[in-house]
Amino acid sequence: MAYTSADFPKEALVVPSSFRPCLAILAAALLTTSVALAFNAPLSDEAVREAFFLGQRHDDTTPRFLESYRRYFPVPESGPHVLVVELFNALCAGCRIFE
Repeated sequence: MAYTSADFPKEALVVPSSFRPCLAILAAALLTTSVALAFNAPLSDEAVREAFFLGQRHDDTTPRFLESYRRYFPVPESGPHVLVVELFNALCAGCRIFE
């Protein structure tokens, strides 16, 4: 059975404009807290041990590991230039502490 536009009501449910800022703030708060809780996870004993031994090595293993968390960007034609962005997780922080 094919549906046509006559099968659906012409009126749509519209959120009053006074509720829109509240809904936007609520949605932003819910999304932000779920992302923030992901960074609050504790490291396991194995991860701490791995970070310790990776930080204690005195060869190029640690710099190569940390380099994987860096992104380099080309020079833009105009505007500000961001050379590198580093995003470290808890394992990277442990490696840097134990270096």
